[in-house]
Amino acid sequence: DEPNPEQRRAGKFRQRLRSYTSQAKQYADSGRRAAALRVLPDCLAIGGGGVAPGDRHVRDLLAWFKGSFFRWTNKPQCATCAKEADTFEGMAEPTDEDRSHGASRVEAYACSTCAAKARFPRYNDPARLLESRNGRCGE
Repeated sequence: DEPNPEQRRAGKFRQRLRSYTSQAKQYADSGRRAAALRVLPDCLAIGGGGVAPGDRHVRDLLAWFKGSFFRWTNKPQCATCAKEADTFEGMAEPTDEDRSHGASRVEAYACSTCAAKARFPRYNDPARLLESRNGRCGE
């Protein structure tokens, strides 16, 4: 039997819930937590540099993350000429490596300066984001 619309919606909801639960569990992984602590400046670690948890600490962490650590990417940088690859060409197929880091979507761009192609995998793996240090609000 073909599922009715309500069953299809319920199935999609369950699939999303499993995906989000899996993503949330990544933050409890001891290896990923250790990787995050390794990139955190000592002066921002709780207990390091006399820092105690609180509003000031959260503001300092946010300022470091947004200002020094992570780069917001509207459009990816061209690997050939280092300009912005500014022409969105649609979605590309994720590679096996992209998928291994939780990227099920990859945006494809072209550079209007040199015509090179650029890919922007939308990673969902916090450890990979610590390496790439760029993304958008969805990451």
